Amino acid sequence: MIKTKPEEFAKFHKALMSNAPEGYIPWYFPVVKHNKAPDGYAISLKAPEEVETKGNWKASWALLSYENALKRLQKGHNVGIAALSNDPLIIIDIDDYIYVNQMPNTLIIKSRKRSGIHGFCWKRPEETKLPINIPTEHGEIRSSDQYVVSAGSYCETSQKDIEEENYPDLIKNTIKNDLDLGRYTVLNDNSPLFISFDDLPIIFKERKETIEKIKKEVVERKISPKIYQGKHSALFDLTINDVVPIQQGKREPHPLHSSDTGMNFSISDGLAHCWRHLVSLNALQFLAVKSGYSTCLEAGTGHKGSGSGESEIRGDYGAIFYAWLQAKKDGLISKNDPIPTNAMIYIAYKHKLFKKLPSFLYNKVIDIIEKEY
Repeated sequence: MIKTKPEEFAKFHKALMSNAPEGYIPWYFPVVKHNKAPDGYAISLKAPEEVETKGNWKASWALLSYENALKRLQKGHNVGIAALSNDPLIIIDIDDYIYVNQMPNTLIIKSRKRSGIHGFCWKRPEETKLPINIPTEHGEIRSSDQYVVSAGSYCETSQKDIEEENYPDLIKNTIKNDLDLGRYTVLNDNSPLFISFDDLPIIFKERKETIEKIKKEVVERKISPKIYQGKHSALFDLTINDVVPIQQGKREPHPLHSSDTGMNFSISDGLAHCWRHLVSLNALQFLAVKSGYSTCLEAGTGHKGSGSGESEIRGDYGAIFYAWLQAKKDGLISKNDPIPTNAMIYIAYKHKLFKKLPSFLYNKVIDIIEKEY
């Protein structure tokens, strides 16, 4: 049974091209059937023989014409549309229903969960702050080599997927009864607006300000390398492969995100990569996220050009404590592993003890950890 809706794609394409800047060609490309990940196999079939990396959705051979993209959807397969760094398309992705009212009155797609939306705009010719990528916990600006699934596509969406969202019951029930649950459909077929950075939704402009502030703090902060004398916690010896033993390079569903459909996680070069928030995480950062102390976006280090910024837990003793605690809970370090000194300082501050730990305070901290954590 074909679950895609090619007629929605046709409606979307007509609206998109109704006022497209001269020379604009939409970057349509194959996406896995009933999924959101690029279809590397379909892309590789179009690649030149001499090319080694054949499945890259950004490669010239991945591009689908409108006619071929429509045929793909007619066969029940998915299609993606990207905003490239050298084209004028700006994609605004708002996942959280609370913030959808911030979307400009532009061409809009309703996403598979029926609570989020994708807006499509054009960059004003004189605008210098765009294109830019801005990931947040509520959605992303995807305007520089980023993509979303196009209208007409279908993605498996389970009841569990909806139940795990932090939505009121009324909204959950409305979503579950939506006949287009799982589909990407046109919500507003207006011609795309021409926008500048200042026209972006407030949540993204505020996040950009936060990123700039963190960058400044990182530059100004004087970091002295710490030299461990004798034994130290095995937390600092853990690699990401110890923490998440999955196949190298293969995209999989994120082990810490609620979505059970998106291939938005992988491991390579000794780091985990969250492709939703465009950040990399080492073992300590991943454990801080798993513990609930941080989010991927806060703990991770932004990919080059992603707009995600530096890790917000650098120098955060609380992150060290909760990562250490999670490592113990997961059996990644021994039960008698010594607590890192910085983690002890965090507990001492949290419980209003002193920063310097004489023996009686050391024992007090240990007692607190054993009783409360």
